[in-house]
Amino acid sequence: MISRRRRGPWKPPRRLPPSSPLAWPGPAAALVLCAAAVAQVGDAVVGIAARKSTTIAGASLLTAIHLATTVATA
Repeated sequence: MISRRRRGPWKPPRRLPPSSPLAWPGPAAALVLCAAAVAQVGDAVVGIAARKSTTIAGASLLTAIHLATTVATA
């Protein structure tokens, strides 16, 4: 019989929460953030077409956040 030593309850590895901004410096990060900003502009256009003010406001806010983070990390 193989004995297994108990180490306590299993804990998942620590990770950044999904809402953490991408913050490593360099051109690769800037490219990823610019692509995310373009996707958010597309969402804002969809919101304009559907006349949904919350979609427009949310996508516009996230576009500004992505662009500000791009400038800060570049």
